[in-house]
Amino acid sequence: MTDTPPSTPHQTTLPEWIGVSAGAVAVVASFLPWFTLSGTLADQQKTLGLRSWLTAWGAGFLGWFPTVLLVVVAAVIVSQRFARALRILAPLWLTLAVVAIAMILLRWITVPDATKLTGQSPDYASFHSGVGLYVGLVAAVVSAVTGLFAFLAAQKQVSSAE
Repeated sequence: MTDTPPSTPHQTTLPEWIGVSAGAVAVVASFLPWFTLSGTLADQQKTLGLRSWLTAWGAGFLGWFPTVLLVVVAAVIVSQRFARALRILAPLWLTLAVVAIAMILLRWITVPDATKLTGQSPDYASFHSGVGLYVGLVAAVVSAVTGLFAFLAAQKQVSSAE
């Protein structure tokens, strides 16, 4: 067994296509509402023509960085199509997807408390998780599961080569 990857690009597998698709879905989800504001304050903002929601890019580091991680995974997978295959793809893929899941869950758990921010009652303003957060989380989970399958397949291939 050699540590040198093959010199020719390999054919993309179904899990890799799913991983690339999960990265693309994560990008789309990052522009959907991750948090929505409801209550009197939200009504006032809508009347003024202002948004009452935040995307991943406005939700802080724990909102946008998981998207970046999933895009990195997709880019590395796609790069294999044109360059030498990486032996560390599966562990890297699985690790980045799991980190993305953890960060999205942390972002979800740490939804801002509008009552503390405004000093008013929840009827005046409250934040809720939005569709973008859910879609982003699903994309990260799908990426992690397919990354796990790729990891297990790579381990099986290594053990059968020995």
